Order: sequence, then C-alpha cells, then structure tokens
Amino acid sequence: MPESTDAKREAILEAAFEVIAAQGYFETKVEDIAQKAGVAKGTVYLHFKDKPDIYIGLVERLFDQAVTTIREIDARPLSARDKLVQVHTAWADYVFARPGAMGLLSAEEPQAQVESSAQDRLRPVMMSRMHELVSSLASIVKQGIAVGEFRDVDPVAAALMFAISFRTSLMMTRHDLGVHNPRTAAFDILLNGVLRIHSEGTAQESK
Repeated sequence: MPESTDAKREAILEAAFEVIAAQGYFETKVEDIAQKAGVAKGTVYLHFKDKPDIYIGLVERLFDQAVTTIREIDARPLSARDKLVQVHTAWADYVFARPGAMGLLSAEEPQAQVESSAQDRLRPVMMSRMHELVSSLASIVKQGIAVGEFRDVDPVAAALMFAISFRTSLMMTRHDLGVHNPRTAAFDILLNGVLRIHSEGTAQESK
C-alpha cells in the first residue's frame, strides 16, 4: 500500500529533526534530510518549498504536540494544579527523551539559529501557535481560579509564566548553573513562590 502524503511529510520532518539536531540548521542541506528520510530530494520539495519551510514545519510540529498534551491532560478529572503538574512532566519527559528538541527550543543554541529571512517567516507562525498554547494553559488556570484553588490572577499572564518556567528549566538543565533539580525548580517556584507565608494581602502589597 502506498505511503500516505501525511505519513511521507511526517517522515521527512522526523528526518529533518534528527539531522538539524545533530548538525545545526546552517550545516544541514535538503539533500541530507532527503537521504535520512530515504526519499529523493524532489520528494522533499513536494511537501516543503525550501529549507526554512522545513524548519517552520518542525516548530509547528513541536507546538502541535505541546497543545495536544495540554488538551489531553485537561480532559482528565484532576485539580487544576495537578493538570499543570502533569503538563509540565509530560513536556519534560518528551523533551529530555529527545535532546534535539531542547536545541530547537533554546534560542541560544545553533540548532535554533536560522537566517533572517526564515525568522521573518517563522515569527507569525510562532505568534499564532504560542497564542494557541497560552490559551489552552489559561483555560486550566481559569478552572483553578473558579474553584478557589488559585488566586484571582490574570490567567494569560499565569499561562505565559508557565511556558517561561518550562523554557527556564531547559536552560538550567542544559547548563551547569548549580541549580538543585533544574528540571522542576522553576516550575516549583512558579506554583509555590518564594515567600514562606502566602496571603492575598501580601501579594497586593508587593504590587
């Protein structure tokens, strides 16, 4: 049975992920990706117009997987806090099992550095996908606020802080910064803060 178009595109993206993670974006040629995927170079161009388009496909793929994880966990009968814990754990398990993803998600890494023309094309895609991801996370935060589990904070700001804490976890894990348990340290501080005693009054006074 012939391989479906979607399956072929996914195979090319998986090959691109492995090659770019190993060599970096600039050192990777479309021929390298085609060889890794076991297809002709022309087949790659049937699915992607150029190398930047492949990279954009990789970024979209990572966001799709992240949002799918949020929605699957959000459907479970859990507290809002436990949902966020499970989302963070699932994201971490995925990324740390696939070190190449860490490079693509870390702007300071060579794998994530692309030419300015590709950045211009990538930016609107990133903004759209980030909005989708933040909206999905904010929905969980709103649930926690509604039942009094969380303070009445801005759900979107909280969702953005969640995403930033995960990115910070990646940075602390990739670099030896002397952080105890770097995989979860930033997320723990996000959820529990640094004050020993929490109160609405204390939070208001700090504004």
